[in-house]
Amino acid sequence: MNAIELRDIVKQYKTTRALNGLTLEVQAGELFGLVGVNGAGKTTTLSTVMGFIRASSGTARVLGLDPWRDAPTLHAKIAWLPGDVRLPDAQTALEWLSYQASVLKLELGKVRSLAAEWDVPLDRPMRTLSKGNRQKVALLRLLASDAELLILDEPTSGLDPVAQERLMIALRERAKAGATVLFSSHNLIEVQTLCDRIAVIDAGRVVREGSVSALIGQVQTMSVWSRLEIDPSVFQDWKLERVTATHCILEGAKLLEDAVPKLLPFGIERLEFGGMGLERLLEGAHRAGLEHKNGVKT
Repeated sequence: MNAIELRDIVKQYKTTRALNGLTLEVQAGELFGLVGVNGAGKTTTLSTVMGFIRASSGTARVLGLDPWRDAPTLHAKIAWLPGDVRLPDAQTALEWLSYQASVLKLELGKVRSLAAEWDVPLDRPMRTLSKGNRQKVALLRLLASDAELLILDEPTSGLDPVAQERLMIALRERAKAGATVLFSSHNLIEVQTLCDRIAVIDAGRVVREGSVSALIGQVQTMSVWSRLEIDPSVFQDWKLERVTATHCILEGAKLLEDAVPKLLPFGIERLEFGGMGLERLLEGAHRAGLEHKNGVKT
């Protein structure tokens, strides 16, 4: 069962197309991450799921509802953390959270317990709090809810490493309890370690989708240290990055089977294998997106 289904979503702002036929499915109970370069369309995608904006064309279903037409009903089932957290400067954290608890029907006792666990000062005006503590205040509202769907845009922004790890643990626990978690992040390490699946968005469309292991396993990297200088012309079937004359990084398929035999004449001293990594995945997806936009076949 899918918690989120977006089909051929287009969002046009006058001369700018923010989403360009985006299709996405997120299964119920899944930890799903959206990754992409700045301006790729991640926040617009989340805003479409939330029903904050209406798609120019395409269809969207979230928890079985139309996010635009059924927004009030849907919002009762969703907990949302925006990328740009704005809190009232004059109110204390406790005053704001108490109001949110009354409106959203949250247990104030649970909010207080989470605040103690997260070491959030409740009695100080929000304007005196650090960015990290303000982010924690906003997260308390989300984590205190029993929403079916949690949507977070750059949730670890401003958080220290301990708080980041605490959030990752909390999100895993919510997913185990049956909630669906969808979030976008620039922190590729947390996406790689947390998510069941990810979608790479570029130029307003999903260009790669699947488990992290499957995506970064499609292309392998191999670091090579040799006694003799490596001749790049021998490795035209692979992408070669020269670090020094005797240290290079090869990227491509069948490295062990086909590339290693070609390295033997250069005197291999050391080899290290690894996955492509999300950084390289994003670079490749963005490059493919630009080529698609310019009408270049890939």
